[in-house]
Amino acid sequence: MSDAIFPVGLVIDDHCSSFDEMKVREKGWDIHSSEIEGGPFSSIIKGIHTPSIQLAHTVYSKAMIISGAFPEQCILLYIAESERPPVVHDLPTLANELSIGFEGGAVDVLINSASKYYTISVGKELFLSEYYRYFGVTLEESTEVEKLLIEEEQLHLFFEGINAWVKYLSNQELKVTYKNRYESIEKEILSFVFSFIITKKKPVKRLKFDIKIVREYLEDSLENDLNVKQLARNLNISERQLHNAFKGNYGVTPKKFLQQLRLNAIKKELLASTTKNTIISDIAFKYKFLHMSHFTSEYKKLFGQTPSSTLEHK
Repeated sequence: MSDAIFPVGLVIDDHCSSFDEMKVREKGWDIHSSEIEGGPFSSIIKGIHTPSIQLAHTVYSKAMIISGAFPEQCILLYIAESERPPVVHDLPTLANELSIGFEGGAVDVLINSASKYYTISVGKELFLSEYYRYFGVTLEESTEVEKLLIEEEQLHLFFEGINAWVKYLSNQELKVTYKNRYESIEKEILSFVFSFIITKKKPVKRLKFDIKIVREYLEDSLENDLNVKQLARNLNISERQLHNAFKGNYGVTPKKFLQQLRLNAIKKELLASTTKNTIISDIAFKYKFLHMSHFTSEYKKLFGQTPSSTLEHK
């Protein structure tokens, strides 16, 4: 087990009744989450670990952004069971699309609604060898011009199968039956996943501009005045086109997206505050909230508590 990538046999079965509880469980991982929708939050996280595979599913009760990086030496597969497919690296995905991240890569996922999110992280060497053995082509050859999909009519069976593997490998009473045959189990898991995969040519991008530019502009404007009109002019499109393209991609307007980013930044500062003399209004003004009643109302809508409550209970 000296070459194991993951903590072998570790079972995760966590229920979080608040977003802050889930954030605590992120410690030790290079993953960061932000709320982009108001209302109560809860999550259920279930996962198992073999030497070269981490298999997990997480239930999220509302929309959010997940960013960061997955473990080195791994390839990551992920897919959501939700009403609206997630946006991955600024590109909308299909409901049956199996997104893929390569070794040491970044995670950038906008989950548009309540969903169950499945992840399969596999040691690179094992994944590539088994992929070639199963399909007769390399992963690079497959994904250069195509995307990986799960057959739509088989999606429910795929999700049920992942859940079944997690349940089986979580059973401590059965552990004695599989602890000495992880290698064959890992190949069985990958064969199961591969058996559902079909490929489809990637569509030609038709946008006149890169929507990622708009998101980057918003992320850089947390403390600056927003000028959507000038941005649209720079991109040589109308404000309406920019508005519709962004909302079509991310499910919210640019203005709403920026507000959620600013509110998350404010909450982070309040939680990081080390003095009892912190002035909430100063932080709000820094992020362009000029009317405290409006700020407090929007903060409470998103996080379910007032800014002062966050400061008092951090």
